[in-house]
Amino acid sequence: MTDSELANELRLFESLSKVFAAALGIVYLVGFLVVASYLSRYGVSSFAVLHLQYLIAGTWAIGPPVLLGSPHNGGDTVRQ
Repeated sequence: MTDSELANELRLFESLSKVFAAALGIVYLVGFLVVASYLSRYGVSSFAVLHLQYLIAGTWAIGPPVLLGSPHNGGDTVRQ
């Protein structure tokens, strides 16, 4: 493997890791907002920094719309 091939692979890995980190951050933020808004209905506030429930809530909030809107689902195609 040459140095240029290794550099290209490292750049690709860096780009993918940045996209993954950004997506994870968005899911976490959405999950935090979902949990905080739910708990605020009952007058409870839980502002801990690291909670797995924020990731789970964010996944449940973002997952279905993303899956339904994905082109692999075939949601845009109309069969006649």
